[in-house]
Amino acid sequence: MKKQAAFLSVMFSGVLTLPAQQLPLHSQYLWNDYLINPAVAGIKEEESPVFLSYRTQWSGLEGAPVTQMAGMHGAASGKIGLGLLFTNDKTGPIHKSSFQFGYSYRLKIADKCKISFGVAPAILLHSLKKSELTFDQPDAFAEGVAGESAVMDATAGLYFSAEKYFSGFSVPQILENRIWQGDKTTYARLKRHYLLYGGYELEVNEKFTVQPSLYAKYAMGAPVQWDVNVRGTYHRFIWMGFSWRANASSNFNDAMVFMIGVSKLNIHVGYAYDYSFGKIRKSSLGSHEIFISYTISNRIKGSPTREKSYFSSPSAPYKIIPLR
Repeated sequence: MKKQAAFLSVMFSGVLTLPAQQLPLHSQYLWNDYLINPAVAGIKEEESPVFLSYRTQWSGLEGAPVTQMAGMHGAASGKIGLGLLFTNDKTGPIHKSSFQFGYSYRLKIADKCKISFGVAPAILLHSLKKSELTFDQPDAFAEGVAGESAVMDATAGLYFSAEKYFSGFSVPQILENRIWQGDKTTYARLKRHYLLYGGYELEVNEKFTVQPSLYAKYAMGAPVQWDVNVRGTYHRFIWMGFSWRANASSNFNDAMVFMIGVSKLNIHVGYAYDYSFGKIRKSSLGSHEIFISYTISNRIKGSPTREKSYFSSPSAPYKIIPLR
């Protein structure tokens, strides 16, 4: 009985308190960085992307995380952007979901250069489903921690974009509120995260473009996670990418990610496969992630179109450019 209670405590509290477990993992975040930064909302005034994503972490491992996300964002005016994001995440009997409303304010600071500030208040729901737990006999601890709880929190962000490069900084769970468990006698605290990323576009020729980028994630009590990325596109139609994910606790050898996607008119589809180097690779078949997006054009008919490279910003899959 004590072992069962201890296991349940670690399962519930660990998922909530370990920084690495609190935020869903993304491999294709730079294809749609509104997922990690509300300041991106409406950054391209002529486009409003609607998107869906599905991720299975450590496929084949029972109780491994499964995440679904859906949302959209766009410009409400020349300086204001709005966005919505819904997230549903399940790890074993632990369910987490959130609904986020994003607001951004952007300024033009130079020709082809913008800076944007964003904030996204959110409602977070956490639950431990007792129906998904089995015990040989009644467990008072399980009765105590099982149930649902809700809390408010927010993400703040900053985003800078130019013709050939971009950078962003965001702080999810900035309020670090408490998540009360079951009978409200114990709680876990949300951990503030710091996300920093940036990239540069290199035009090899008229048909082929390469974009290297770097992403860093940090939370108190956890090592800094680094993603070193490179992606390329051919003829503004098909793209491929590679990421190396590392942190000090894994001897800078955590996982490698392979990505591929296509863009046709205003529909964009991408797939990522993560191969882990840690011990968990013996028990799983890797991680799979797929996203699909549809871009609603806000450009007024007859107005001039600013043609940019396919990878002119991290929201590049949403750029509608006819094939040549």
